[in-house]
Amino acid sequence: MNTVYLVRHFKAFSNLSMFKGWKNAPLIFFRVAEKRNANVLKENSINRIYCSPLRRTKQTAIKLFGRYDFCVKSFEEIDFSKSLDEQNKGIQEEFAKLLNKNKKPFVIVAHKGVIHSILKKYSLDIPNIGTGKIIKLQINGKNVKMELLN
Repeated sequence: MNTVYLVRHFKAFSNLSMFKGWKNAPLIFFRVAEKRNANVLKENSINRIYCSPLRRTKQTAIKLFGRYDFCVKSFEEIDFSKSLDEQNKGIQEEFAKLLNKNKKPFVIVAHKGVIHSILKKYSLDIPNIGTGKIIKLQINGKNVKMELLN
């Protein structure tokens, strides 16, 4: 069984504007609620931390764990120059590789669209994924259990 924690990055300046899409915006600040999120994850044995190459996911990983291990290009925010099907395929293929590579619990710090794509792979109901949300997936073959941690 694989355990994966999907974390949406903390609030960034780009979350304040009407424009959404590929921006390399920094985090705004570290809120009290986000400190509680850090405690939720620190109680669990985390092996590796993956994130998108964008600044806000790296900053979130550093706030939560003091580090990130790898940046995954296909976990970048939605790219409007590619079709959604093409992006979902790339995200889901990369996720499958990470599942095969990691037998211990790991974390993916990413963007809302990336998390949606991973949940879609398993036909899971997609919850409201606000900034800083944490979803725990326990994957055993085709059986997947999803739990919202905050």
